[in-house]
Amino acid sequence: MRASCYADRLRFIFLVLTFAIAALIVPMQDAYAQRDLAEKNQQVIRLYQSGQKTEAIALAEQTVAIARSRGDDKVTAILMSQLGNFYRDVGRFADAENTLKTVVAMLERSGPGSNFALAQALNNLGGVYLNQDMFSDAEKLFQRSLALYDKLPPGKEHNIMRGNGINNLAVLYGTEAN
Repeated sequence: MRASCYADRLRFIFLVLTFAIAALIVPMQDAYAQRDLAEKNQQVIRLYQSGQKTEAIALAEQTVAIARSRGDDKVTAILMSQLGNFYRDVGRFADAENTLKTVVAMLERSGPGSNFALAQALNNLGGVYLNQDMFSDAEKLFQRSLALYDKLPPGKEHNIMRGNGINNLAVLYGTEAN
């Protein structure tokens, strides 16, 4: 049940990240570079979803390096958040934690316009801590994430993300009780 829940959430997060990345990549000046990075990220997602996780992670690391070299912090942060989630899924918790802590710091410096991406990064980092039975740390991050989700404009996305945040706390409390 728990693995199935995580798999469903990962698929949903991939879908959300795909749209978020596409929306953030559009303002890049060089249209070719923009298209190339978007195509690489689509390939990352296809590889990951087809079970080729090692190859997907290697390509995801390349996309992060490309975005970082272009100085686009928002795209870099979103790609790094995705990479951190991949690390978490394959059990590379130290890499996941370091990557996601960097993302959180980047997004906190970005200001209030990055609330959604910051909430996702906090949520992902909370998941890393949950996987390591670091319940207190996970709870703090899930609570922070939920507070940011609550600030999203009313509508379907707000309801879905808020529900996801509440579900994460429920999973945490259930896991901690066991």
